[in-house]
Amino acid sequence: MDILDCVFVLQLHEEEELAWHQRVHAHKKMQFEVHYFLEGEGTFYTNKKKYSIRENQVFITSDLISHKITADKDSFISYYAVLMEFDNNDRALIDRLNEKGPITLKENKRFFFEWIKDNGMSKNINLRLSSCHKLLGFLYSLNQDFVEEESINIAVEKALKYMRLHLFENISLEDLANYVSLNPIYFNRLFCKKMNFPPIKYFSLLKLEAARSLLATTSLSIKEIAGKLNYNSQFHFSKAFKDNTGLSPSIYRKTHYQLIGDKK
Repeated sequence: MDILDCVFVLQLHEEEELAWHQRVHAHKKMQFEVHYFLEGEGTFYTNKKKYSIRENQVFITSDLISHKITADKDSFISYYAVLMEFDNNDRALIDRLNEKGPITLKENKRFFFEWIKDNGMSKNINLRLSSCHKLLGFLYSLNQDFVEEESINIAVEKALKYMRLHLFENISLEDLANYVSLNPIYFNRLFCKKMNFPPIKYFSLLKLEAARSLLATTSLSIKEIAGKLNYNSQFHFSKAFKDNTGLSPSIYRKTHYQLIGDKK
């Protein structure tokens, strides 16, 4: 098994991106694709069926199966797509997951997939193999029918939506607590328990996730990206980015920049 490509699509709405991602396509023999949807609403067409796209859903599409994504009007879809090559030992797993259709996860997996994206295409063979094994283990867990479809605590879910809606702004713990009508101290403890991060730390990670996408898929300057994400300065943005990724924004762009036509 090998990871052939992995992309993160942030708030799909640009005309060129829509045309690319909404095309009908299929992958080669012994290849399959994992889509993990973070936000937005639309339709996933696969295997002559169509499914409504919802948050925290995973779709596995087997080889030679035509599929496409369409976004609802005024709905910005964000998702990860991982293209993989498999061998006959995993054929039954992939085919069964393909037949399942959408699988709703009980917890948010965005940083799991971000790790897969950053390491699955690494030139370091150990990182690549680690990514493959982790993703394969994740897929086998989906096959065990113990993935609960219940959503996480409603207050945390509301806070996550608020964060996504205000991704390009600055928000405080008090803003989030007021939005979900909870005491800030209690809300902070509840969020940490559910998401393993304090809410403001999690929000900063969402901003850096967006920054990686903007660096990899747009021609915006580093200064423009820092301003768009409401950092105090380009210096503060670059420092936060390097602390998080180990790379400066300029180096990250050089190694990860993708043209639309090069996406699988």
